[in-house]
Amino acid sequence: MSGRSSDDRPDVPPVPVVPQAPGAAPARSPYAHPVTPAPAHTDPGATSYGPTTASPISPAPPSAPAPGYGFTDPTRSPYAPPETGPRPPDLSTPQGVGPAEVMPEIAKPPLDPVSVTAVVSGAVGLGPVAVVLGALGLRRTSTRWLRSTTIAGVGLGLGVLGTIGWGVLAVVAALGGFGGASADPVPGDVDAPRTVQASALARGNCVEHLPPQQEVGELALVPCAQPHLAQVVDVITLDVDTYPGPDAAVEQGEAACATAFGAFDTDDAAFLEWWLVPSPAAWDDGVRTVACLVRSTQGQVETDLVN
Repeated sequence: MSGRSSDDRPDVPPVPVVPQAPGAAPARSPYAHPVTPAPAHTDPGATSYGPTTASPISPAPPSAPAPGYGFTDPTRSPYAPPETGPRPPDLSTPQGVGPAEVMPEIAKPPLDPVSVTAVVSGAVGLGPVAVVLGALGLRRTSTRWLRSTTIAGVGLGLGVLGTIGWGVLAVVAALGGFGGASADPVPGDVDAPRTVQASALARGNCVEHLPPQQEVGELALVPCAQPHLAQVVDVITLDVDTYPGPDAAVEQGEAACATAFGAFDTDDAAFLEWWLVPSPAAWDDGVRTVACLVRSTQGQVETDLVN
């Protein structure tokens, strides 16, 4: 079998050379694989590898955030559920409202001086005066000064209370409720109960009670026909210039009352001799008398031994 030598191959025409424009990409062989363009990179910060003929990448326009990420309303909590309906209008800022209208201020009516004087009079205790002024103030302000009508009523009320108080004081004073203990002796039987100082006892007085304490300030006198505990049989003046002392004063009082007690025929079991002598304070006030009393041992009696 015979072979073909290299010299026997047919002549292959040469590939014509196509002239290229300056700056153009080099021509590719028609027998090479087609070049598939690489996908364009969307990350502007990424680095591209290899040659590419894609145009420069432009940044994509900003898109709205996905639902559930971020929030556009700064007044809503990011954890609040999304709004499903239209939001209510904001009424804090008037919209579509014209300028506000201003009306004149209504002046307050003046105070009635009579009503004010009624309140002052009632506060200081002038009850009858406040009653008169309060009634007059109500009449003056019933149709004109509504603000002073209440003031007039307060003055009238204070006046009524003050008048009642003055009436109570007058009644109590008339009954002797505020009368202090009398310092003037009234000899004999008294017509009505009264209170006297111990130094103002007089012969014939009937004493309702004798206090248990050693020093006695005031005593209640009653008519001898009423129950009483003791009766004054005599009052004797001590003939001394200086106070002898509490114990010595008691001894001198007992000696001074011995003669007075002997003048009465009393049962020792029913009555007890008793006497009151000046205390140091009473001596300094000028008291020099000793009251000699007969005291019942059987409780209160209705016996008159002197009168």
